[in-house]
Amino acid sequence: GAQSTNPSPYINIPCVEFCSELFSLLSQDARLRFYFRNTLNENCSLPGKCGFILKTVPSNGGLRQLELCTKKEDYCNESIHFHEDVRAEDMHVYFLQEYMMDSKYLYPLSWLDFLHSTNNSGTKDKYISNERFHRGSRFCVLYKACKESS
Repeated sequence: GAQSTNPSPYINIPCVEFCSELFSLLSQDARLRFYFRNTLNENCSLPGKCGFILKTVPSNGGLRQLELCTKKEDYCNESIHFHEDVRAEDMHVYFLQEYMMDSKYLYPLSWLDFLHSTNNSGTKDKYISNERFHRGSRFCVLYKACKESS
């Protein structure tokens, strides 16, 4: 068959809002909004923009986890509406830290465990919660685009 011009099946989706205080956000109730229109919904005529919301939920660790909002009530009073074909299993969330002069650092959320400070006994007991990132930093989702064939 014909080769696609983009060999990667993944799409980078930036969060609508910027975030300079990553650990503060992950320590409280928060909602991250993403605009995203899947190819299956390219003719969508619903009001607002296609997309999804990730919300923080309590976890066993020091920081909260992110969860995909899939219920209709999650999108009340939002400028975004959700399509059910968007699936959490196809998402990899990371934090994009941007500096001046186009320097970029990516932190997959699964790596955040390593951003601890360690106490004298060598156990991780405290997140570096006062770490501030450049104001152009934000959460992003690497999304595996769906195949149109079934």
